[in-house]
Amino acid sequence: DNGGTWGGDNYNAGMRGCKGTPWIGGPRASSFWYFPHHFKPKTVDVLAGHIDVFPTLAELSGYQLPEGLSSQIDGVSLLPLLTGEETELEDRMIISHVGRWPDGEGQVDAHKYTYCSVHWKNYLLVRSQTCGNKDCVGNCRIFYQVINGRNDVAYSKNAGFHYAALFTDKWTLYDIKNDGENSHDIVSQHPDIVKKMSDEFEQWWNEVYPHIHRKAE
Repeated sequence: DNGGTWGGDNYNAGMRGCKGTPWIGGPRASSFWYFPHHFKPKTVDVLAGHIDVFPTLAELSGYQLPEGLSSQIDGVSLLPLLTGEETELEDRMIISHVGRWPDGEGQVDAHKYTYCSVHWKNYLLVRSQTCGNKDCVGNCRIFYQVINGRNDVAYSKNAGFHYAALFTDKWTLYDIKNDGENSHDIVSQHPDIVKKMSDEFEQWWNEVYPHIHRKAE
């Protein structure tokens, strides 16, 4: 449970992050699929996300998605994983962005790197850069509350740990398989991996940017 009140403290198995954060304790969750006589019991350790549920159910039901709709779906069908077929999903990346900022001119650009991450294999690339406005009413406000010494903010009574107020304009990299707390930044050891994953984020941002709602801009 990484979404309930104080869930980040009581049920995150030592992982850094809780609801609304990009660290591994925020988006990480198990998924259970049960389909007697179709799925054999097994554990699959492959990166997937909520975006995959719809295309998976569509394929399971035999429904052919219209081409116009299919091209707008970010997720993929997990049916090959569930049935034991070969798949290339082991090499996919999934991007997480909290995407909460105030209305107004320039707010989208100012929050490009606020609470965002890229998952790839056993790596997690995280950036927690604020917009720079201490009066921000978006998610940046949590950063400033933690920086000012408050520890019982949002979903945690240990916000200094779970929200990790790095306040940095650089990416940080973690090996989530061996470092569930995301406490050891290995960015300097893997510049090639950082570039590969950050390039993926930039490409994703450029794709979604034209579709982001910009009220009052």
